[in-house]
Parts: sequence; structure tokens; C-alpha cells
Amino acid sequence: MADTLDVVRIRDFQRMAGEDIVNVYHYSILEDGVLLSDVAQNFFLQVITPMRDIQSQLMDHISLEVEVVSGVFDSYLLPWGSVIPGNVAGEYLPPFVAWGFQLNRTNKLTRNGSKRIAGVAESQVSNGAAAAGAASFLATMATALGEDLEEDAIPIAAPAIVRYAPGGAVSTWQPVASVTYRRLTTQNTRKGY
Repeated sequence: MADTLDVVRIRDFQRMAGEDIVNVYHYSILEDGVLLSDVAQNFFLQVITPMRDIQSQLMDHISLEVEVVSGVFDSYLLPWGSVIPGNVAGEYLPPFVAWGFQLNRTNKLTRNGSKRIAGVAESQVSNGAAAAGAASFLATMATALGEDLEEDAIPIAAPAIVRYAPGGAVSTWQPVASVTYRRLTTQNTRKGY
């Protein structure tokens, strides 16, 4: 359970071509007594569902973990029962190639955030950029990344940009003002050197 102003970290564990990929998201809780299971379920419905439209069928979502990182520690692992693949048929680009999104800050307490989503299908790329057919899916994904998570049409968690202090404690955070799809990019931590 999480209370107002707690920050939760959501980790989306994925696998593509035998490589493990983890995307991390942060949300601030908007109501007292929010269940982490509700955060997980609504994140899946509101964020993972549109994400699958920009990911290859060969990208699998393995599990989703939610944990409180500021406030009283609690965690929840969403039991999926089976892997959940992306929706785009065909070959994929290497796992380090990603769709790049910018999380725009509301003030200068933190830098802008970013999300790099792997699993880019070749069919959604043309001449090193997003193909015309991918544009609406990328816009939908940017919107999903910037919207509050809702339970029965009531906002329960808002996307946040978090800065950690040495040692791993949250030093500061702020709400996400908006999210913009930037470009096709790479994630260096996914490159095999």
C-alpha cells in the first residue's frame, strides 16, 4: 500500500533475442491507501498496452514489479502467468535500438527525463527514422507515458521524474509536465561490447 506523495518505482522486465531488458518508471501516489496491485494493473492497461503497438512480437514482457521508494517500503510483483509479446510482426532491430521519449520537467529541480523503449520492429522504421505508419502509435505512447494512472476514472498515480542521492534514496522528484517522442535512438547499456 502507498500513501499520498509516496513515490513508486515500476520495473518492466522484458526479454528479446535472449537479452534481458528492464525499463524503469516512477509515479507519485495521489491518494492515501492506494494498493500497489492497482498501480500495477493500471500501468499494464494504460502504458504496457499501447507500448506493445511499437514493439516487435519477438519482444516479451516477463513481469512487472512495483515498489515504494520513498515512504514505507512495500512491493508487489504482478503475476502474468505467461509472457506478453509486442504486437508488431516481422524482424526487429538490435536490442540496443530504441524509441526515444523525453519526459519534460515542470521546473528546474531535476533534468528532463527520458525513456528508451526497445523492441523496434524493422517495419516501423524507414531511412533511420520512424516510418509514417508508426507515427500515431508513437504519439499514443507519448500520451500514455504522460498521463496519470487511473482506477475507475479516479487518478491514483502521476508520472514523475526522480533524482536519487548517493546510496539510492530519492533526493527529489517532480511531476512530468508532458512527454514528447524525440527520435529513434540507442540505449548504451544494451550494447554488447
